[in-house]
Amino acid sequence: MGCCCPTIRLGPSKSSSMNPMKPPDSGHDIPKPEMPKPEMPKPDMPKPEMPKPEIPESTAGGVQVKKYSAEEIKRATNNFDVSTRIGGGGFGTVYKGTVRTSVHTQQTVAIKKLGVDSRQGINELVKEIEILPRLHHRHLVTLVGYCSAPGCLALVYEYISNGTLNDHMYGSKATPSGLPWLTRISIALDVARALSYLHLHVTPGVIHRDIKPSNILIDQKMHAKLTDFGLSKLLPDDEEYTHLTTNIKGTQGYLDPEYFQTRRLTERTDVYSFGVVMLELITGRKPLEIITGMRRFDLVKWARAEMKKGNIRSVLDHRIAEGAYSVDALWKLADCAMTCCEPYSANRPNIGDVVRYIEEAETLQREGSRSGQAFPERIGSGAQNAGPSGGGAGGGGHANHMPQAGRGGALPSVSPAR
Repeated sequence: MGCCCPTIRLGPSKSSSMNPMKPPDSGHDIPKPEMPKPEMPKPDMPKPEMPKPEIPESTAGGVQVKKYSAEEIKRATNNFDVSTRIGGGGFGTVYKGTVRTSVHTQQTVAIKKLGVDSRQGINELVKEIEILPRLHHRHLVTLVGYCSAPGCLALVYEYISNGTLNDHMYGSKATPSGLPWLTRISIALDVARALSYLHLHVTPGVIHRDIKPSNILIDQKMHAKLTDFGLSKLLPDDEEYTHLTTNIKGTQGYLDPEYFQTRRLTERTDVYSFGVVMLELITGRKPLEIITGMRRFDLVKWARAEMKKGNIRSVLDHRIAEGAYSVDALWKLADCAMTCCEPYSANRPNIGDVVRYIEEAETLQREGSRSGQAFPERIGSGAQNAGPSGGGAGGGGHANHMPQAGRGGALPSVSPAR
């Protein structure tokens, strides 16, 4: 209440014996006190700034991370010349550069510079500096260093030269024939192994929280590396841990519906997002599309409906020719993807089981079971279902028939009874 105004007393002072709430006996009206004019704020007064997250020191978890100066970053990118730009996003702009690693050697790197208008970028930068140095896996991108100089906040990564999975699926590196089927399985396996490392093999574990094709880098040998840990969360190092309650972060189309409704974050939030990526690799379609007007295509719902009808060929990317894929491998991978996309996290497998199922799909594909002979038989008769459960028709084809998904039980099949 008007902290700039003095206290005003109506009526006589404290020293008077009269009741301060009662008018004087004279019957005269109480004169209205003059209210002081409010002070106008001085135009040159600076607005209070919100505290910025503190940039960590150049070590994290005992692992040395190089701290670059602004001059080194500018030299590496030719002063952020447009010719060195290779990408960008909500964080800022990504440049290709060269940094000196010793007196006689240099390294090609990707430098992600924080944009001047990025609101959450500094939080994401801090998160990556905290998490990435302690992670070492062949399917995770390596953080080389960072720069914390004002106006030049940046992260320095190893350079992966072949773009992102998004580029190969829908962008500049997409081809009319699409990615080969076995390459798609191998990419899925690479990402699953990266997630298995994050969830099961580091302490504390890490939830990535933003699994999507644009965060999956592809090298020249078509191996995948997971990147962008700006939204990641460390799991509590506590045996009683069941979930984290957090603000909702992620990307539409890949966001776990249970997490969206409850804000309860678990490792199986990543499993859901990865299931959507697997469906993209299988179908060649984005998770959400506007078809006509307000009509929206939902990849998960569409794929589930087609698979229940037995239309596995209609789910597969039309650019993959008959005879180029094993129908058994396709069913196994598709069943696995759909179970990862179960609405309730308790019905999803853990990432360790997912790795095993994709390895089995890759083995089936390499063994060369051809769809030309097997496809009609699988649709029309009671041929054995080679879905991840390995259990025939899959018990009516619904994932939640499984008692404890991912907790030692078999992965259920979405395949129809045949």
